[in-house]
Amino acid sequence: MYSVELYQDELIELYAESLASDIEQILYMHTDDALLSVGDIEPQSALVVEASRDITTIQVVHARDNFPVKVTMWNGWRIDQTEHAWIGNSGMVIEELAASDPVASQVRLWCSDGLGVAEFANLVAVVTVGTGN
Repeated sequence: MYSVELYQDELIELYAESLASDIEQILYMHTDDALLSVGDIEPQSALVVEASRDITTIQVVHARDNFPVKVTMWNGWRIDQTEHAWIGNSGMVIEELAASDPVASQVRLWCSDGLGVAEFANLVAVVTVGTGN
């Protein structure tokens, strides 16, 4: 599990650097302090983001000036349209990456999907937090 604090006007950019599994990989995102918005999806406190090589931008909305907002992420996977997380050998290794303006923080998440032996290259995702300027 990975948590990050977002300040006013900051965004999360997420993209899958590599997908080494035939199983559909997903990232769960949750906050108690605000709502999260991605694309045309109605803002909500929890999101399921499909791992993609395209950059996905997540915004914090309706925070009621409760900054910073803590956003927590964990990995999961989908088999036959059923989502799974926190079972088997699932897990995440967090690699801190160098960041400079306008990037506030950047990490690489090495995720094991929990099936079989732990393999932390099932999903490798980069999470960038910054103002997007």
